[in-house]
Amino acid sequence: PTLTCEAVRARTKGRPVTGYHFTFMADGQIPGQMTIDQGAEEVRKYKASKAKEGSKARRNSFNNFEQRDYDFDDLEAQLLRMPNDPK
Repeated sequence: PTLTCEAVRARTKGRPVTGYHFTFMADGQIPGQMTIDQGAEEVRKYKASKAKEGSKARRNSFNNFEQRDYDFDDLEAQLLRMPNDPK
């Protein structure tokens, strides 16, 4: 009897493992399916690659500008001087 494990991969970039398909065969292993040890190795490789990706420092480009200074008292005075024009 053989228990096999096949990694189910997503059809997205990088093809991450989304689950596993286990098969119990009394006659032996089906060609193309992996054993539990192979599945565990696949998981270890996947986690190692994700850990490597996470260690890359991503720079937030949205916050890459000088902050503006506003004189809120002056802006309030300008708003108060504006004529009321209801439309």
